[in-house]
Amino acid sequence: MKINPYILIIALIIFLPSEDFLLKWLPVSETIYSLSRFFSEIFIYSLFLIIILNKIRKGTFLKKTPIDFPLILFLIIGIFSIFYNHAPILGGLLGIRTLLRYIVVYYILVNININKKFLIKTIYIIIFMSGFESIVSIYQHFFGISNFWLPRETNLEIAGYKKEFTVLTSGIEQGAVIGTLGHSVNLALFLLIQYIFLLVIIFTNFSNLKLKFVFYILFIINFLALLFTYSRGAIIASFIAFFLVLVINKRKILLFTFLSLITYLTFLFSIINIHVGTSYTKVKKEYVNPIDNIRMIFSSEYLEATEGSRQWVLQEIGGFLLKNTVLIGLSPDEFTAREKIAKLSKGTLERILYYKAFEDVYWVAILAYFGIVGLLLYLLILYKLYTSAKFVIKYTKNYIYIIFSQTLIVLLIVTIPLTFIVRTFEFRAFGFYFWLIAGIVMNEYIRLKRNTNEDTANK
Repeated sequence: MKINPYILIIALIIFLPSEDFLLKWLPVSETIYSLSRFFSEIFIYSLFLIIILNKIRKGTFLKKTPIDFPLILFLIIGIFSIFYNHAPILGGLLGIRTLLRYIVVYYILVNININKKFLIKTIYIIIFMSGFESIVSIYQHFFGISNFWLPRETNLEIAGYKKEFTVLTSGIEQGAVIGTLGHSVNLALFLLIQYIFLLVIIFTNFSNLKLKFVFYILFIINFLALLFTYSRGAIIASFIAFFLVLVINKRKILLFTFLSLITYLTFLFSIINIHVGTSYTKVKKEYVNPIDNIRMIFSSEYLEATEGSRQWVLQEIGGFLLKNTVLIGLSPDEFTAREKIAKLSKGTLERILYYKAFEDVYWVAILAYFGIVGLLLYLLILYKLYTSAKFVIKYTKNYIYIIFSQTLIVLLIVTIPLTFIVRTFEFRAFGFYFWLIAGIVMNEYIRLKRNTNEDTANK
């Protein structure tokens, strides 16, 4: 039986955002349910294996991409760090897997022949998923989140490692929504990608894109849903993304209007905070409306209230790792890395042993796991994706690839600061869609490079 990779990838695009919601209805034991959550990953790995076998059968190789070399070095650093620090092998490999599990999607898309029909279907399905999740989220905000929407609670223990199927364990904000993704931050990151995608479609200059009015409506409900996630980091990232899309598409009048509006709102919120006062509210314990949730960012109480959390990790842990020149990391096994930090600091950073939000400052976590060299290699991977997307925008004649390339560039830029406060790459929906878009862009980059080399050789 011939396997159609296009249909399988599209099925994953639809399935992954609703994975938690759909699997919870399986009439199976907790163990089988927990294992079923690995289905999508096994499915992706199996598809990649089939592609490799087909390549071998035809006597060809996997296509080379600009990120291959830094990625191989990154993996070598990670594996070496496991053995050098005498960390549990399984725990270390699980740590590497969590960060890179969906990079296989990238290599699948690089090594298949992508056609225009597949790209158009992908665009419309992504837009549909955005609309669906946005509508569900708005419904949840106004009518509440019943047990119908809540994910199934479960833990899976593998060789002594307990796996909780959520990357955050401290609850969600009062009034926040989860869509079908099981957690508000997971939903926020998913909606942020769709938000950027819609922005790029709206502001590109291609007249053959129809139904722009529908895109405007979807963009509005997408932004509303994003507000209702109460994820301040994702909301701030959405404003940065709006600015970047206007700059890339040279919309000078709209850019001036946008900057004027942001300046006015910042001034207005600051004045209101000074004269009315905005006491910092722990939104996980007390409800505030979405606007006040954003307004609290401009209050002095916000910074004071968050001292000792992400700031503590960034300044104390990050500073300690840099000062001690941790080149290859303390192993991708989280527990080993924590213990090493506590031991190397001679007990001054012992708090790290029980501090749950350590990985929220994810760049510091990567620094701890893979060291300075590993962190620089990972940033190099992202930079290679950025330069490849710029090349595609400059040379492609296919407007669909320009849409994907602009989306990737904006997503890369906003992800850098966002990853200081959110574990972006650990979230399943974010990781999958990120590498999906990167793979599509890289496929066109390789084709353009090949054609450029052929033209040069023929001259």
